[in-house]
Amino acid sequence: MQNKTHMGMALTILGAALFSLNAILLKTISVDGLLLSALRGAIGGIVLLPFLRIKKINWNLNTLLLFIAFTGQCTLIIYSVRMTSTPVAIGIQFTSPIWLYLAERKKGERFSLERTWPLIVLLIGIVLFMFSRGEGVTMAGNLIALCTSFTHAAMTYFSKRVVGDCPIGTASLCCLFLSIVIFIFMIPAPMQAVMSVPSSAWFMILVLGIVQFGGGYAFYYMGVRHISSKTAGMLAPIEMVLAPTWVALFLGEWTDTIGLIGFVVVIIGVIGEVMVVSKESKEVAPH
Repeated sequence: MQNKTHMGMALTILGAALFSLNAILLKTISVDGLLLSALRGAIGGIVLLPFLRIKKINWNLNTLLLFIAFTGQCTLIIYSVRMTSTPVAIGIQFTSPIWLYLAERKKGERFSLERTWPLIVLLIGIVLFMFSRGEGVTMAGNLIALCTSFTHAAMTYFSKRVVGDCPIGTASLCCLFLSIVIFIFMIPAPMQAVMSVPSSAWFMILVLGIVQFGGGYAFYYMGVRHISSKTAGMLAPIEMVLAPTWVALFLGEWTDTIGLIGFVVVIIGVIGEVMVVSKESKEVAPH
């Protein structure tokens, strides 16, 4: 039990680390956000398809809801980043642990500061992060970002109930579903749009699709199998710490002081969640 919990947390953090590559890789190509999301979804889904085991996935209403939440998450975040400040959009998205905490809290369960202090610290760090370089903030963009908070929570919540013994196959189906929805309903002339992508951009698109998107969700879903949805949601914000770190190290673009403080507080919250979950797993482990 304890080993599986630690493995689940490690896989989830690894998935978040791969997600964070998005920040630096996207700066190297100039392709429409929706088209890029569809392409990397298609590439990631196809690469992961050999791992699909239809009978090992828990097919029910939760499966459809997972596909919808996944698609909503990946498309709404594009619009929110376009319409408001990027730190604000990403920060609001990662308030999702609040909804996961409420969803998984047992009826009649008493509030425990000892158990929830990492969540409180994490949210403080996210709020600080949202105040860093907050130019171009709009109410419409913030409302869309708030929707991504719900979709991110829903995606994590339903993935816990769907992946079964086939997390990588589930990630493949989610990626393919996303790609199909965007190409059919959101891009007027999909073939023409694909043909317009510069040849110089395809290598990075392949890296985004295989490593950042397909690999990220494969590891994230493998991790969710062994930990609670709330813990997965608590570990996911490590992405918002690593993303600007890669940009700073490789492109020399540093965040401001408030952002740096926010990063440190977020890390403390994530480490706190790891410590609390590790302690709980020891307590329930057989002696």
